[in-house]
Amino acid sequence: MGAKCTVCGKSLGLLSYISQGQASRCSECKSKVERRVERFGCLLNEFADDKYLSREEEQRLDEFLKNNNLRYSDIRRFGLKYSRIKKATRLEHIKRYEDATYEAGEDDLLSNEEYARLQALKAKLDLSEADLANINRYLFHLTTLSLVEEGILPVVDSLNLSLQKGESCHYRTFVRLVEEKRKNTFAGRYDGISIRLTRGANYRFGRSKGTKIIKDYSAVTDNGYLYITNKRVVFIGARKHVAYPIKKLVNFTKYSDAVKFQKEKEKKAKYFVLEDQFTIEEIGAILTAIVNQA
Repeated sequence: MGAKCTVCGKSLGLLSYISQGQASRCSECKSKVERRVERFGCLLNEFADDKYLSREEEQRLDEFLKNNNLRYSDIRRFGLKYSRIKKATRLEHIKRYEDATYEAGEDDLLSNEEYARLQALKAKLDLSEADLANINRYLFHLTTLSLVEEGILPVVDSLNLSLQKGESCHYRTFVRLVEEKRKNTFAGRYDGISIRLTRGANYRFGRSKGTKIIKDYSAVTDNGYLYITNKRVVFIGARKHVAYPIKKLVNFTKYSDAVKFQKEKEKKAKYFVLEDQFTIEEIGAILTAIVNQA
């Protein structure tokens, strides 16, 4: 049985089949394909003039390929340019979504209307979760703070923390423990934002711009998980266990890279170092809400 053109079905000569393989075309179809490729190239150059593809332009290019039975191998000479412009477009879409998210979160909260607009923009720009991997942490942060502001606290797995009767775990994060070696070692040296933990207290959003704890005092004494429940703040490390009953906490201080909890008559301060400023804000907001609900 002789080889046939993959486009029109016309029989091919043996020499043509051997030289071009099973995906070969007859000379007439090859000429047609080449003309279509040239038209695709002109269309691409027209759309790429501003180094960006709108959604409509990208759809038209994809439809052109489909309607003209063109394979990506056919547009090989335009392939690099096409790939680059599509990547640049995707990055521009991601930036638009990120800018919109940061604008919505200027007050550190996210209303239902703002969330709906962001979801609509995500769908319009055809963005995937992988595209938004970097901004999703910020979006989760805004959502968490907004729910806490409404009195809705998250509930998380307590892992290796044994909960007491009527106790719920509302936050968990990995931290490094830094401790004072002598009383008053840190007195007056750090400018954190301090919040008095009393009923009716309002949490002050905003990142601390003070000196980093870990920069000036790097004696990390343990690593582990910090838990916030409706009854306690608990640190469980490899070597140490620290607990702060909510009712005995009098102050919470946030720094640029750490948080500190102060209870009545505490002699030596303990700092819990974190890598994420979002986490610091979430801890402060949740702790303040727990105190107000107690």
